[in-house]
Amino acid sequence: RMRSIGDLQLRFGAFEEIRSEIQTLVEGGLIRFVLTSTYILFMLRISVKLTLLAIAISALILLPTTVITVSAFDFDDRQRL
Repeated sequence: RMRSIGDLQLRFGAFEEIRSEIQTLVEGGLIRFVLTSTYILFMLRISVKLTLLAIAISALILLPTTVITVSAFDFDDRQRL
């Protein structure tokens, strides 16, 4: 199938945008992971019990947030059909 030059340029431009977005997310994720790990290590040094409590509370907050987010994406996908 023959494609025009403009079509190919648009496709490669979209690939570049996606690659750039993924790279930004990965870099931000790595920085956040390092900072979070460092913070947890400092918390552990102060009090192990309080650190474990903070991690447990964070998990309790994260679980419903994840469930709501996944169900919202599913709902959005169903509306598009």
